[in-house]
Amino acid sequence: MRGLALAVLCLLFFPGAAALAWETETLEENGPSANRVDLVILGDGYTASEQDAFRDDALGLMGYFFSSTPFAEYRVQYNVHIVYVISPESGADHPSRGIYRDTALNATYEFADLDRFLVVDEEKALIAALDAAALDYVFVLVNDAEYGGSGGTLAVTSVHEQAPEILAHEVGHMFGELADEYEDPFPGHPPDDWEANVTFETRRERIKWNVWIDAATPLPTPPVPEWAEAVGLFEGARYLSEGIYRPRLDCRMRTLGVDFCEICAEHLIRSIYATVSPSDAEGGGVRIAANGRTTLDARLLQTDPPAVRADWTIDGAPVAADALAGRLLLNAGGLGQGFHEVAAFVRDESEWLRLPEALDEASAEVRWTVEVTDEIEDGDEAIDGDGDEPSEDGDAADGDETPDGDEMPEDGDAADGDEPSEDGDAAHDDEAGGSGGGLCRGVGAAAPYWLVLAVGGLIRRFRRR
Repeated sequence: MRGLALAVLCLLFFPGAAALAWETETLEENGPSANRVDLVILGDGYTASEQDAFRDDALGLMGYFFSSTPFAEYRVQYNVHIVYVISPESGADHPSRGIYRDTALNATYEFADLDRFLVVDEEKALIAALDAAALDYVFVLVNDAEYGGSGGTLAVTSVHEQAPEILAHEVGHMFGELADEYEDPFPGHPPDDWEANVTFETRRERIKWNVWIDAATPLPTPPVPEWAEAVGLFEGARYLSEGIYRPRLDCRMRTLGVDFCEICAEHLIRSIYATVSPSDAEGGGVRIAANGRTTLDARLLQTDPPAVRADWTIDGAPVAADALAGRLLLNAGGLGQGFHEVAAFVRDESEWLRLPEALDEASAEVRWTVEVTDEIEDGDEAIDGDGDEPSEDGDAADGDETPDGDEMPEDGDAADGDEPSEDGDAAHDDEAGGSGGGLCRGVGAAAPYWLVLAVGGLIRRFRRR
């Protein structure tokens, strides 16, 4: 559905949409795209002879991406695809130096006169991304070693050693619609606090993240080491030093190399559940013999460590089962002949979720209608939906394993990023136009990305269970 809608948009607005088809590969497949977040990685400035290097760079980037919270805990909710985009020349443009490279996606530094503001042609990138098996979000890796990147419709980063941190920060904007939390002025940017991680409010009961604030934490919260690990109300965020507040003393949305704070992590997880259900099961009808048995499987998308659980009922009455395993063994003899309704109530009880609306979004309900009948020969269960015939030892027979694709490295090699400099590093320079922050402000796009985002939002609402 998503790919089709984007393809229609591209054909309507981008006349060259069907011009090229690039080779693709799925690096990691954790389940059906209908219930996963599909990440697509493109390369720009990689020649035909450098495609192996692009693949290695993509693996390294994703290895780092999935090594930090909340992506490490929720890795099973993602699929990762790459598109082998071939450029005539390596690198990217550096206009002030007279350096111009012929690349497939027109990667260039110095957008809006900011040295480290690295962008690509969004129209070409989105069209190339449509070659992937499915897509929700697009990352572009530019084969240039100089620090740089941007965010918006796409997340763009160079292959500088801090590239994974640049990407992680931009993902905060792209996935979670999070605000920048640094205070460097952004002239002309209208003050607002609509994002989940900033607020003008100082009354405890009205603060967006009040469920995370300990009763003993002073509000506003002093920016001193004593409160460095506390969720509170720290003044200064979203390009202003006064009158607006952030949840933690420091966070990845403020400083590269720092983990996402609890509020940002929670909102990033909510972005997953805007697309994904915590259960792959569809329910349906199951018939078993009067003296038979079967196992129903809620097919949990289990986090690491396990936090997704299923609680079961039969005809409305709770029954005991291993909640974290998500399976229920049904013995027909204890049910009686006829029809019975079995339900699994699935929810994510992660420590990263506290807001009531976040907990609601991270839940699902799956129902089966089980018919117990003597019309089936003994031991010959007729199984439909998500029922599994038990093996001889009583466990449900396992289905085919989901292909793992290529193993990602467990740890990224990127160096920790430094706190943005006061003189306006590209990631946090204040003169860029547009609505994003830092490197992601004012990405120059030929494509009508507002329309792509709008359609993407409608698609996600349509797909949500």
